[in-house]
Amino acid sequence: MSTMRNLLLTTVLTACTLLAAATDYRTQFNELLAAEKFNAADSVLTLWEAESPGDAEVMIAKFNLLFNNSRFTILMLGAESEMTGEYLALNDSLGHTVGGIGQHTQWNDSIYNAAINVIDSAIVQWPDRLDMRWGKAKAESMREHWTEVADIVHAVLDRSVETNYAWTWTDRVSLGDSVAEAVHNGAYDYLRMTLETQSDENLSIADSLARHIIELYPNDCFTLNVIGGICVYRQDFDGALHYFTRADETCPGDALTALNIAYNHILLGNEEKALELYTSIADNPIYDNDTHEIARKMITYINKEFDEMKPYTYFFNYLPGIAGMTTVETGAEVLSTPETLNSIYPNYNEFKSPFADSDITVTPVTIGDSTIYVWKFPGPTEMPLCLYVAFVPKDGHYIIYTLERSLNNYWVIGSMKEGTHSNYGNIPESPTSANEFVNLLEAIKLL
Repeated sequence: MSTMRNLLLTTVLTACTLLAAATDYRTQFNELLAAEKFNAADSVLTLWEAESPGDAEVMIAKFNLLFNNSRFTILMLGAESEMTGEYLALNDSLGHTVGGIGQHTQWNDSIYNAAINVIDSAIVQWPDRLDMRWGKAKAESMREHWTEVADIVHAVLDRSVETNYAWTWTDRVSLGDSVAEAVHNGAYDYLRMTLETQSDENLSIADSLARHIIELYPNDCFTLNVIGGICVYRQDFDGALHYFTRADETCPGDALTALNIAYNHILLGNEEKALELYTSIADNPIYDNDTHEIARKMITYINKEFDEMKPYTYFFNYLPGIAGMTTVETGAEVLSTPETLNSIYPNYNEFKSPFADSDITVTPVTIGDSTIYVWKFPGPTEMPLCLYVAFVPKDGHYIIYTLERSLNNYWVIGSMKEGTHSNYGNIPESPTSANEFVNLLEAIKLL
């Protein structure tokens, strides 16, 4: 009896010792990792893994160690444009910044990929661990792998629906009533990070993420504003107004949303409505002083009289310049109606077009795989003003060809390239349609 009793006690004591050792390994490992003593942390991890093989927290520790070993920081001397984060600016004798010294992070892709493989394996084994998913997303965001970050967020949102938010955290502790908030906050943070690195590709990634977020959180006025902002960037001003209005219905009295709606009316050409909204914002005590000041500045802007651009400048400086900056991908949005180039851009740059939007008709003409946008203007009464302007895609952007009034009631085909005006011969009679004009350009081998 005494022997059996001692054996049981020994067993209990051994179990307690093992638990204490495992807990102690974890504490030691985290302290060494925080101190960047990676070799010592690796030694402790080996002992910890031997004591607790296949443990979820061991897998996370292994991921953390590999991730930290995959990156190292060096001091770099370079141009100011090459600096990121905090850096020491180097100035010349006149005080102008000519460069800087700052920290630069380099990565060992082999070790980094090993870290990702470890956390991927852990996610397969413990698919309910939200901390593992967000931990991987954080690592990928530090590498600016935004497609991978988006894939993780989409997977979290999908699983949240499938399992009714059955997520756990470290040590598989339940998140309880805060689980939906933890998912929402994480998704929004990674959406925001994606937007901070501005590019057309990232904008598409962010747009998809934002629309997925509002499927689960339809009352998220911040994400609704994000989608509206993306619509503005893409010049889908009607779509932007839809999402800004949804945000306003969800969060009445939100200053950002109110300002977005007012500005969007300017983009839509509804200046009277914009003025009405800005006046309401400026007089409303629910908004702060900064919001009142923005509204007052916009009221001044709307009421300002802009100088009208001369027709020659419009045809031979403004339109060719805008054409050269417009990409083929955005051509349909910018060129298929006159409002953007003829009203919105001029208003934004504080000048006025010599034509009303209603003076201009736009006809898209397809030649092969390309779409040419032909603008027809009121019949010109003086030379060398234009009847037609054709926006023709070339090398990913646009160039223009014009049909201009010439001497003796003749017409001339012209173009404006790099500030130089060229013409391609006189025409006795003007084409009667946009298609005829394009056919003429094709006949003289300009297309």
